[in-house]
Amino acid sequence: MGGRGDKAVKLLDHIKQSVKSDLCCYNTVILACSYGGLVKKEEHLVEKLKINKMLNDSHLSSLVDAYARSEELDKAQQIAHSIPQHSTV
Repeated sequence: MGGRGDKAVKLLDHIKQSVKSDLCCYNTVILACSYGGLVKKEEHLVEKLKINKMLNDSHLSSLVDAYARSEELDKAQQIAHSIPQHSTV
């Protein structure tokens, strides 16, 4: 979805209406938001995954990337330090 975050979010909304979205759908949309500079939308999706206990280290890594791309380095560093050291991401 390389940088087409808005389209990816709309597609996810459509998928959620017609079928149960899975982690793969969220992973794809989160990456598209990161590359597309849609930090607020990515934060919202990550929060939804956290609430539904589906959040994993790759989602956090993507959020770090999004913050870094938007020059929010303090937020990027804060999230990066929250990822467990044993992570393979």
